[in-house]
Amino acid sequence: MFCRNGLCVSLDTCLCSPGWLGERCDEPVCSDVVNCSGNGSCVSPNLCESLDEYDGVDCSIRIGSNYHSPVFAYNWYNGTVPENAPPGTIIVFQENITMINATDLDTGRNGKLEYTFSGSNGAERFFNMDSQGQLSVVAKLDYDSLPQEFIMTVVASDKGVPPKSAATKVAIIVQDVNDNTPLFQLFGFPEIPVNASGELGRTVGRFLATDKDSGSYGTVRHSITNESNPDAVFAVNEDTGELIVVRYPAQYRYDLTILAEDGGEPPKSAILPVVISVYGHLVEERNDTVVVNPTTNTVAPVSTTLGSSSTTGTAGKVTSGETVPTPKTTTTQATVVKSPQEPWYQTVGFKAGAGAVGGVVALCLTAVIAYRCFWGQKYKVSSTPEHPRRSSPMAYTHQMTSIGANKYVMEGDIGNIEDIDASADSENETDFASFPPGRHAFSNQAFT
Repeated sequence: MFCRNGLCVSLDTCLCSPGWLGERCDEPVCSDVVNCSGNGSCVSPNLCESLDEYDGVDCSIRIGSNYHSPVFAYNWYNGTVPENAPPGTIIVFQENITMINATDLDTGRNGKLEYTFSGSNGAERFFNMDSQGQLSVVAKLDYDSLPQEFIMTVVASDKGVPPKSAATKVAIIVQDVNDNTPLFQLFGFPEIPVNASGELGRTVGRFLATDKDSGSYGTVRHSITNESNPDAVFAVNEDTGELIVVRYPAQYRYDLTILAEDGGEPPKSAILPVVISVYGHLVEERNDTVVVNPTTNTVAPVSTTLGSSSTTGTAGKVTSGETVPTPKTTTTQATVVKSPQEPWYQTVGFKAGAGAVGGVVALCLTAVIAYRCFWGQKYKVSSTPEHPRRSSPMAYTHQMTSIGANKYVMEGDIGNIEDIDASADSENETDFASFPPGRHAFSNQAFT
């Protein structure tokens, strides 16, 4: 046997608590209120629920007519609550009102009120109203993903027969809170290769951060921390996160820190490390830069002159650590420094003004000079002035010495000296055969 309001002391035996009777201790006793005077029901020890025509603790008072209806102080109650308010938070309305009260001029049960509410956007899931007319939060709110405003109707009803009621409107505005941090749409730390001599104003990467908050709290501005961007070589578009080259790099590596900051007070922020690996030839002592318009925050075209070469570049809207007052053309003298990653012949070609093509040309010229110096030279030998003859090129590597007017001596190990123009049809043409090593004299010969 189950003892509802007592203690089970043995099989089928209950010891009831004070105010309760019955085998199961489920019958309340209202002896102190005259058992509700026969005009009501005893619902718990000494507590009566009277019939509609009666009132009082013991249901002995016959009630009169229900003359009055409840009245609210305001037609509209306007309250606010922050989106991060925990459950149990009491809603505060205008003039610091915390209860939506109505009054009833009737007495007894005709003047006792109870409250109910209904509303839009599923208000019953997020708020609760107690018997005193106090509204509180019962579920988590979110300005960015849930309704930002709840409109409700609160009804106050008395207990008269028949009951009378009144209604009022309640508006609860959910306030946005800067509760989200910007988040970069990128995983890992990026490494970006950048050509040292590339066009200024070009975009080399895009690092966009977003914020789930609304309004200014969700507006993200991008920038580069000054300490990570020496000489302001790079700039970032504050809206799109595009990384732009605005000056020629002066070193081979940059460890940039891109900062994303929302519009909160205080703002929330996130950082992204970005490694810039510069390749190619560094150009020193240059002041070239793209020009940031300080009014519109846009990049204007810039022309850079180096020797006889000229380049022009443009970029989009950027933020920069410094302000350049006026667009201008900058002419500078530059010193080219060889990159340790580049082959030597490309450096030679670059200094000659031809890049890699110049390196190949230099190699070819070196080979030709070596051949001319070490493999032979071409001379032409002609006959005496009285009898001109066609010149015949001779390949030799030894010395020819003058010993007098129109006389020469060729010394050394002369190899086969051939008449290269042996096919000529002149009768004065002489074919030179093989000369043995030693000293040979030639007279009346003109060398050209």
